[in-house]
Amino acid sequence: MESEAELFLREARAAAQLAHPHIVSIHEVGRDEQTLLIVSEHIDGVDLKEQLQEWWFTSRDAGRVDQDGGRGGALREPAGPLPGVF
Repeated sequence: MESEAELFLREARAAAQLAHPHIVSIHEVGRDEQTLLIVSEHIDGVDLKEQLQEWWFTSRDAGRVDQDGGRGGALREPAGPLPGVF
């Protein structure tokens, strides 16, 4: 059975083969002693922690979405398209 580390490296190498304007390019995949790493291109913008805080919603919000049948009428995503999402 494949270890989690081997699976991570295999998936990262597969992702490195992708070339698309909406996908971050991966330049290198590897291991440094106990650390697995992916070296990717730099993308300007806010960091993920900041973005998640902006998008965070409460369990009450989630319940409203569920009551809406998932149609999105109760809770909308932030104004405009998500950065980097096609």
